[in-house]
Amino acid sequence: MPTHYLGIDLGTTASKAAVLDAAGKVVARSRVSHGDALSARQGRVDAHVWARSVQGACRELGPDLDGVAGIALAVQSPTVFLLDGDCEPVTEGLTWAHPALEGHCRAYALVCDESDRSLIGNTCAPATAMAAAYGFFREQEPLELRSAQTMGLVGTWIGAWLTGEIAIDPTQAAYTGVLTTTRSTWAWIPSLLDRLGIPADLMPEVRPSLSVLGSLRRDTAKLLGLRPGIPVLVGSADTPAASYALGSDPNSAPLLIMGTTHVVSRCLATPDTRSLAMQRPDVVPGRWLINGATNGGQALAHAAALLGYGSSPNSVRNLIADASRADPKQVAEAPIYIPHVTAERGPLWLPEARTAMVGLTATTDRASAARGVLEGVLLGDKMVLDHCVSARQPDVLLAGTHTKDQLMPQLLADVLGRTIHLVEETHLPAVGAALMCLEVFSGTVRAVPSGPGITPRPQWRDLARQRAERFADTWTAVVGRMPLPTQDGSADTFGDQRFVSNG
Repeated sequence: MPTHYLGIDLGTTASKAAVLDAAGKVVARSRVSHGDALSARQGRVDAHVWARSVQGACRELGPDLDGVAGIALAVQSPTVFLLDGDCEPVTEGLTWAHPALEGHCRAYALVCDESDRSLIGNTCAPATAMAAAYGFFREQEPLELRSAQTMGLVGTWIGAWLTGEIAIDPTQAAYTGVLTTTRSTWAWIPSLLDRLGIPADLMPEVRPSLSVLGSLRRDTAKLLGLRPGIPVLVGSADTPAASYALGSDPNSAPLLIMGTTHVVSRCLATPDTRSLAMQRPDVVPGRWLINGATNGGQALAHAAALLGYGSSPNSVRNLIADASRADPKQVAEAPIYIPHVTAERGPLWLPEARTAMVGLTATTDRASAARGVLEGVLLGDKMVLDHCVSARQPDVLLAGTHTKDQLMPQLLADVLGRTIHLVEETHLPAVGAALMCLEVFSGTVRAVPSGPGITPRPQWRDLARQRAERFADTWTAVVGRMPLPTQDGSADTFGDQRFVSNG
């Protein structure tokens, strides 16, 4: 019987799974959505719905599950779960987007001193200080908190569901704001936990991504269509898994993943705590990742509905097609779109939404309006890239949505002024998780290849520069001061400042 490895990616809107053979070739993929996981209460999530979508994604693989010799996880973060002694959630998960978490995050920030901040290495925001959820549960759900034996994130819950073992890997633990993120040895910060009133024994053990968590439980194995006893790796968060799949290292090109959120990921040899972007350990010990995010796909969908394209799956695709048909005059006259449509998941942790469409009039033609929207989203990506990536790294890897379509990559190359290499693997985090199994269980390291480069078109260079300048001026007027870009030098450096928004 051939040896296969299974990667499971629990994402924001769906669970994906991928099976690799012993040579690292993908032999099967599946996807099952879980849009109903979010409860009627904002910022809460039902883990049982996630479990059903993971079950569905595995079941869809059918006979390709035969011979699976290892399983690894790639999970979205950050959502906090309280687990009882049987590894079951005692209440709904609490996401970073819950409106009450902002106040608890401010309380968290008040007890952090300089020593803590040097160990944590991140700007304080709900998504990077999820330990603040303890204050929420203590205030809002004290009975549930008293019955909990573990406070973990998504990977803690699903790992326990699969194996009955409790742990968290450092790529996820960095979201808590109580981990020594900037050190090669990961540990919770006891003094900070004490000041926050969080019992140290409530926190899961931090274990390496590339380590065995436990064996697949018999009851869960039956649900998934797998044999019990298969070893399950700890795994990682989804973006680090995608980065791992590409074999990224400090000398490799950065990765831009386009989805509901657009995420920039770059591997570092050492953390840079001056950066506004999120710092976290990499899957590979002794390396770090810097991650910046924009509203990306959500902003495109928002603008598509605003411009009358509707809300169907084809609405954004039709907007992109219209944008690609704009001639230079239409581009020059296009409105400026500021794409920060939801709080925090905007460029470099903005605390509140600031969205605008400047210059849209009754006489603006459809191609100009579409081009302005698309350009605004891509310039938001450029803002993050310029902050996270040195100008000496002229190439960018592009994964996620739109990689099958030449329109978006070409427009992205024009806007960024960088060469774009397409990664056409649609299940990159799941494949990355399966590749972790390949390394751990067979000692073989494989990477997903990227395609040939799509270069910026010279005839658009000057206009792209002009539009970027107009975007910067509009951003400053609507949002506030833009973050400083990375500067060239003997080593990569970042703008040593903190984002200041108007109002």
